[in-house]
Amino acid sequence: MVSGAHTPEQYAEFARYAQEFGLLTSCGSDFHGPGESFRDLGRLPDFPLGCRPVWEAWETAAVAEPL
Repeated sequence: MVSGAHTPEQYAEFARYAQEFGLLTSCGSDFHGPGESFRDLGRLPDFPLGCRPVWEAWETAAVAEPL
């Protein structure tokens, strides 16, 4: 999970873990109130290459098991 509170170095570290352990990735603004690091909604960096967003698994599951 990447949020506005993380640094670019942390993004890279988290991406390495995701790739090494086959984890799906997500992101969010994660704003909890004044004093918390601020990031405009939709202004997070793109996922690093090789990282698979968690919502791709939702799309696959919806196709494989329709309601």
